[in-house]
Amino acid sequence: MRKKVTIFLIVTITIINIIAGSLIFLDVQLMETPETTITIDILEINSDEIIIQTTIDVFNPNGFGIITKNLELITTDTSGNNVAHMLMDGGDIPPNENKTFISDTMIDFDGHHPEVLTTKITGIIGAHLGIIQKTIPLNIIIVTDVEDIIRDTVLPIIHIQVDFGEITQEQINITGVVEAYNPNTFDIYLDKILINVETETGKNVGSLTLEDSILSAKSTVKINSSGSLLIEALNAEMLTINISATANAKIADFNKSLPFYAEIKINVPDIGTLLSSDSPFDMILRGDFKLSIDGLTAEMTLEINNPNKIVLEAKDVIVSLYEVNNDIKQLIGECKLNEGVIEKENMTTLKGKTVIPYSRLITPKDGNIIPEGILMMIRGNVTVQGLNQSIWIGFGGYQNLHPFR
Repeated sequence: MRKKVTIFLIVTITIINIIAGSLIFLDVQLMETPETTITIDILEINSDEIIIQTTIDVFNPNGFGIITKNLELITTDTSGNNVAHMLMDGGDIPPNENKTFISDTMIDFDGHHPEVLTTKITGIIGAHLGIIQKTIPLNIIIVTDVEDIIRDTVLPIIHIQVDFGEITQEQINITGVVEAYNPNTFDIYLDKILINVETETGKNVGSLTLEDSILSAKSTVKINSSGSLLIEALNAEMLTINISATANAKIADFNKSLPFYAEIKINVPDIGTLLSSDSPFDMILRGDFKLSIDGLTAEMTLEINNPNKIVLEAKDVIVSLYEVNNDIKQLIGECKLNEGVIEKENMTTLKGKTVIPYSRLITPKDGNIIPEGILMMIRGNVTVQGLNQSIWIGFGGYQNLHPFR
């Protein structure tokens, strides 16, 4: 009797296994593929590493539960070197439900610049059928273009302040402070920096030298520079400073070359601001008046002391002569002084001569032909040879003519 029971049990179990196996095969064949969405987000990029977050979102569309386990992600560079490795626990996903698996990892390129990253996701996915599980391997490969990861790199923001210094016959010494802000989360190295200065016609009129610099992430650096401009730069309407350099961004321990160019426009300085302010021009105007047959002869002498280390030119210097009565002045003559070179750090004399007719000197108020005095007003321009810019000069003086009355 016991033997018959044993045989019955064996046969029963065998039949159950056959039926269960058939059902498993049937259900697996009918199992819909889970909807799997994989997202790779960049949490942080700095000079040493990239921190990425991988999200695997799985939806089970079947009427029975499925299981995921042993999820493993391995990222390799172009040369096949492993740059990232992470494991996910996985878990059960009930029928018609969704489950999300998230993991963060760090990528260090160890000085190499890969063109692409290949992420291989492996694991096991299967079905719950009562007390029995049927699993199949999971194998997904994702290829990521590294340029897509770093395409949001922003070039440094550049400002420059230029100060104009000593002026000579040939050039103007200049100094500058370049302020560069790096808005990125990684360092940028600048070398082979060139700063050229051009006129609006594109002519190069000067340059500045600048030391190589490191722009730390999210920080500002000030870089001192010095150079010179050709004197003819003062003839321009506008000057353009062109800054170019070799820029290298250190991203996740590899160097990425970036195009770097900046263009900044500055106003042309007034030549008057470049000349010595500590020792301004000293000018003395003298008038030597004599009676002649034709009228009152006026010999004018202008003495100009030039404290600058540059030779200047005087142009269109005119002395206007006024008769003044009761605070009312009346023009009675003009005297143009000779144009001439104003020597550097020396005294220069300009002279001119004119004759004022007696008919212009009659003063009906007191019956005198010769006025009591003459107001002398001078105006003119001082410039550097070859320049369009000039310094306007103007002042006045009073000459008493009492000896002639």
